[in-house]
Amino acid sequence: MRAVTGMPLRPTAGLRDNRTVLLVRSRAAALVLLVLACTVASCTTTVEGTARYAGTKPSDGKPLVKNSQLPELLPSAAEMGKVMKVPGLLVALKYRKLESVPEDAISDPHCMGAVFGTVESVYRGSGYEGVYGHRLLDPAALTAGRMDAGVVTFGSAEEAHAFVAKQKDAWRECAGKPLTLKVSNQQVNWNATPPKVSNGVNVLSRTQEGAGGFGCARGLAASSNVVADVVACSDNSHSVADHASAIVNLILDRVTS
Repeated sequence: MRAVTGMPLRPTAGLRDNRTVLLVRSRAAALVLLVLACTVASCTTTVEGTARYAGTKPSDGKPLVKNSQLPELLPSAAEMGKVMKVPGLLVALKYRKLESVPEDAISDPHCMGAVFGTVESVYRGSGYEGVYGHRLLDPAALTAGRMDAGVVTFGSAEEAHAFVAKQKDAWRECAGKPLTLKVSNQQVNWNATPPKVSNGVNVLSRTQEGAGGFGCARGLAASSNVVADVVACSDNSHSVADHASAIVNLILDRVTS
């Protein structure tokens, strides 16, 4: 993982250009920026209920999605920007494999999925087969909104749905725990809230100690053999859970019915 020495926890105007260059040059830097530079908070508009896709039976008759079809499932930057209310949102990075993050980067490696989305340690042993994703931001307003939107294929619908269920269970185990993330000389303390359901999608929100209003949420759901994994961050902490879940729905609506 490429070091991001000296990167501050919150974006500043003076560092805007350098931070954007880092995002373009390195997926790892983008991943760290997404996590370190954003405060994570729960969404006040989430509601308890049954997940729209997580509750779908694996034998629902939908055809399996091929790895080559994954790019077709992601909405455009304009569509995701409309959801986030960030018209300047653009794709900074595209990826076709899961990022490797050192397990000692977080105080409890079992809670990696409470902080990260599409990284190798989160999906390890799950049976995943293909990955495609975008990391997006507005370079003119780094705190306004940024996102990691990924789609992951499995060999069967059962495996995809089992992964979502396992992640939700892990989220419950991590809720309320102090989680310290360390990357280079950066350290951030997080507190994850219990998983909720927003727009029919399982969502985990988390808060960063001592931050000033940034928020992030991870939305996760499956349809057929595809898992949609979205992390949305914004300076509007009351909307990020709805943003993440809405984009998960946009993705899974594209899975052939």
